[in-house]
Amino acid sequence: MSRTGDRRHPYHSRLVNAVIWYLREKMGWTVWANDVGRFTGKGVYGKAGTPDIIGYEKIEAIFIRARGQLVALAHGVPVARFIGVECKVGKDVLRPKQERFLKKLRSSGGLAMVVRLPKSSLGSDSEAKKAVKELLKCALENDPPFYTAKGKAMWKTGDGE
Repeated sequence: MSRTGDRRHPYHSRLVNAVIWYLREKMGWTVWANDVGRFTGKGVYGKAGTPDIIGYEKIEAIFIRARGQLVALAHGVPVARFIGVECKVGKDVLRPKQERFLKKLRSSGGLAMVVRLPKSSLGSDSEAKKAVKELLKCALENDPPFYTAKGKAMWKTGDGE
């Protein structure tokens, strides 16, 4: 049974589950599937535009934005940073509310990411984990992730189908 449990979108569910697995197991972050916006039979609930995955990471410094750049104020101070990850399969695009949420999260000091993979990489749970591991390992180890105002991740995350 998938964590997201959405039978209507198996590729998307597989991608969300693989990203959660990687961020928990390999990065040590506390993340979970955000089921806001799902139809419950009585209607849609929650705030539209919130990411597929939310959570936090523990960091050892406090940062502020000064003149457009992040500056560390103190080292060794444990704080949590909010994480929001939007998952897209193939050529699916960010909706305006999703883009606004991620942009606000980023400008507030949170970590906002868009993870995109083609359907061909998501044929099974193991294939999805392998593709997500390759993508995020390279991205997170080489550069800190960031989100651009145009709805694109810093890294090329795979061509859509």
